[in-house]
Amino acid sequence: MKKLILIIVMLLGFAGMSLAQFTANANVDVSAKIVSTLSITATSGSELKFGTLAQGATTATINARTDPKAVELDIHGTPGAGITVSWNATTELGDASGHTIPFTPAINGLTAATATQGSSNSISSSDKVNLEGTFPSTGSGNYYLWVGGQLGSTPGTIDGNQALGNYSTAASNGVPLTVTVTYQ
Repeated sequence: MKKLILIIVMLLGFAGMSLAQFTANANVDVSAKIVSTLSITATSGSELKFGTLAQGATTATINARTDPKAVELDIHGTPGAGITVSWNATTELGDASGHTIPFTPAINGLTAATATQGSSNSISSSDKVNLEGTFPSTGSGNYYLWVGGQLGSTPGTIDGNQALGNYSTAASNGVPLTVTVTYQ
């Protein structure tokens, strides 16, 4: 009888050990970063106006850093937060007859409390930048963009045989420039 009790105790002990071998636990830490709404606003009008240009013109350029015709875009969000600035690679102005002119954007950016176009620097699409200030609440949360660029197959030059007409990215065959900002 002692042997039977000993066998039962041993079996119960082994059963408890085998259950313990199939159980494990892990803790998962969960975190979140809360930021304010991100906004982008055109403060100097949203149309980049090259004006009247002649066929073969070599002055089809608006300098994003120095030209007052550059479009200013103001971005506002959580101070010190990182953002990605991107835009579409293909942009074209079209006319009512189906003709197009390529547009090559040139965009400058500046992290600052106030906009100063002449202090801005060239950026590339998909660049990562920080909003002005210290995360999460000290500073203005501003970032400024100036949009300029060049018209023509050879950037800055209107082709000598370019069809005459009024061209715009808003035309049915135009492709607008879309600037997108997202938190990192």
